[in-house]
Amino acid sequence: MRVPWTSPIILTTLLSILLVGCNSSSIYQNPISPTIDPTEWRSGTVDPSGGSFGFSDIGINLEFPAGAIPDDATFSFSVRGFPGDVPTTPAGPIYIRLGTFEMTGDDMVFQAPVVVSFQLAEYKSPGFAGRGFKINASYAWEAAGTAPVQNDGMHAVMSIDEPGIYGAFDPVPIEVEMIVSRQSGIAPMSIAFKAIVTGGTPPYDSVWYWGDNSDPGAGLVNSHFYKDPGDYEPSVLVMDAEGSSATDSVHICCYPHESP
Repeated sequence: MRVPWTSPIILTTLLSILLVGCNSSSIYQNPISPTIDPTEWRSGTVDPSGGSFGFSDIGINLEFPAGAIPDDATFSFSVRGFPGDVPTTPAGPIYIRLGTFEMTGDDMVFQAPVVVSFQLAEYKSPGFAGRGFKINASYAWEAAGTAPVQNDGMHAVMSIDEPGIYGAFDPVPIEVEMIVSRQSGIAPMSIAFKAIVTGGTPPYDSVWYWGDNSDPGAGLVNSHFYKDPGDYEPSVLVMDAEGSSATDSVHICCYPHESP
């Protein structure tokens, strides 16, 4: 007995194969932060009168304003760039790590903010508003103000209130690309869909609009059966945990079946 290709068994098997194809054709992925080896340590000592320290060989400059160190005290410190063995990026939104530095020294809270200029791993547009973070007691990144990129495009600047590990990060905006198993064929036709999402803040919600007045779908992977010939433009809307969204669409053409 010959089983018609439109039978549920054949369609289910075909759809499974097409979904695998969608997985293997993924071209989107979140960008990866550059890996830089830690620099050497550099050291100094500052008193209540303040002072500037330039360590150009490791890309770090410090500006201690007068009064940052308590009266009748001195602060001995060491600094280095790109410390190792720290979390790659903060939790939550997808970030790119631009640059990091570490300051060690006496357990002290500065009486006025200390301004630190530190080297970035790669060039970034001058004036870019990087987000500042520091490693907290739980050894996780927490927000610590801003880290704007300086005019040379290779350094960011942060104001800090105590020794620790700090960094500048760039949040990756949410984007989505729709992957389909095929864009044309003879109606009726089943198509597998996948939404490849980058950036934003996971988890993601998605809504599929098929372009044929049928009910919307959900999930990052889905499928749809186009019964009638015609041109369709399905789209997917993806929303992240903070309410940001992105959309993508493709053109689908279903040809009529030609009679023998």
